[in-house]
Amino acid sequence: MPGHPPVFDCHLHYFAKDQGNLTVITDLLDKSSVEGILCCTDLYVKPSDAVAVNKPLFQAASRYGRQKLPLLATVHPSMSGWEDTLLSMLDVSPEIVGLKLHPPVGHYTVSLETVSEVFEIAARKNLLIASHTCPVPGQSAIAFLPLLERFSEVKFIIYHASTHEESAYLSMRKNVYVEPTWLGFFKPVFDMVGKLAGYGKLLAGTDGPRWFADFHGDPYDDLAELAAKMLPSEAEVKSFLYDNAAKLLDL
Repeated sequence: MPGHPPVFDCHLHYFAKDQGNLTVITDLLDKSSVEGILCCTDLYVKPSDAVAVNKPLFQAASRYGRQKLPLLATVHPSMSGWEDTLLSMLDVSPEIVGLKLHPPVGHYTVSLETVSEVFEIAARKNLLIASHTCPVPGQSAIAFLPLLERFSEVKFIIYHASTHEESAYLSMRKNVYVEPTWLGFFKPVFDMVGKLAGYGKLLAGTDGPRWFADFHGDPYDDLAELAAKMLPSEAEVKSFLYDNAAKLLDL
């Protein structure tokens, strides 16, 4: 679908070790068809260097603004001092609009005991939360149900829609959204979320800056073409690519 509708990529990463990574991100943002990117800070920072490692990303976000390059601060609640790490990032970058969790990288399972403090901070500071999900007990979408029941005001994005039925079920909650990259880019996911919660709960993302491993074209052309096969009309495709994110992020 060359000349695709505008896209807001709700799932993209900054990798500090890759010197060309930030250039890829800014090149994407400079494309007329890319309205913005919700970008996660580096996954592998130590508490002592979180601000320094992410400084280039923070500077870019400051240039583009939070309407164009809002950020998710990655936190690992299993890591000693994660709260101070987060507060230091929030002090430096007003473009941070939410928190990113990655249980496999952080080596923890999701529960009230392990993640409540993250949700408490998000609720207090009006931040959304997005989390990697995968088909492992304690790391799939349904593990978040007790947290979503306790912190119903916190907006929550299920990255990868894993597992499919769990994600569709959770999408019926008012503030839960589904971003179906990789494992979730499967028509039954779109159909289930559409039927249970409405297509307005689906967000577009690439988990970039790359696309599927053997793909060498424009990821957003491909994303739009694939989405057209998953959704019932052009209106839903347009909403999936941009409008749903605009509503969630108050763009």
